[in-house]
Amino acid sequence: SQQTRPLKFTYKEQREFEQIDEIIADLEKEINYVNIELEEAASDFELLPKLLSKKEHLQKQLDEAMERWVYLNELAESIASRKI
Repeated sequence: SQQTRPLKFTYKEQREFEQIDEIIADLEKEINYVNIELEEAASDFELLPKLLSKKEHLQKQLDEAMERWVYLNELAESIASRKI
């Protein structure tokens, strides 16, 4: 028989849940800064690829953080509904 995990956050998930909004906000801020740098470096053909690469990396991190946000919030809702 498959043992089902009790429906509650692990310590790691709890900490992540508490910090995820801030993590997402910080990543969005960083992407905005890179976008500004990209506009300013439009004709700097050495800097441009570095900035585009940085933006791509940040966007990937943001996408992953958003997926975690959805997962953690759905888990939080499930936990809350079980406690009723």
